[in-house]
Amino acid sequence: MTFGKFGTYKKVESMIEAVEIVRKRTGLDIEIVIAGTDNPNVPGYLENVKEQYATVNQLRFTGYVEEVEVPVLFNESAVVVFPYTSTQVVLESYIRQVVMVKPL
Repeated sequence: MTFGKFGTYKKVESMIEAVEIVRKRTGLDIEIVIAGTDNPNVPGYLENVKEQYATVNQLRFTGYVEEVEVPVLFNESAVVVFPYTSTQVVLESYIRQVVMVKPL
């Protein structure tokens, strides 16, 4: 799962392709969840990704996720990916806001 505003310095193609490689090598049935919207500077980015990867199974685009649903999304996810292509990002504020207590 990944979330945010996509299309400028955060792109999802490499994540989708990496999951496809893992699926082929392991046979695992992995769902790919992309939660969020286009960065306002790149309208149509996610729609283009949907079209480009239309044949990928279990690829789900949620659109905007309400703040109260973010912890639920984290708890339902085995892995959270932050697919930044270039930037210095501090994720500490998200980690503080989202309390993740999930038994292994």
